[in-house]
Amino acid sequence: MRTLLANEGDLGGQIAGWSLLSVVLAIGVAALVIYIAALVGIVRSENYAPGGKAIWALAVLAFPFLGPLFWFVWGKNSRFTA
Repeated sequence: MRTLLANEGDLGGQIAGWSLLSVVLAIGVAALVIYIAALVGIVRSENYAPGGKAIWALAVLAFPFLGPLFWFVWGKNSRFTA
């Protein structure tokens, strides 16, 4: 009887572990998609000269979480062509 109860407790822990893993994995995939979308958006942008694109790409590469956020909030719609 004791073994049966111990196995039930382990099952709950396993379910919680898999749930946490799936949430972390989903967040990681979403972050990767946003990261790649920012880099593609920078390369395809007509609002920047090549030097400006290089600076934005370096910022995104240097700051993987904040770089794409800054690109989509401030960089994407601004105009700095030379």
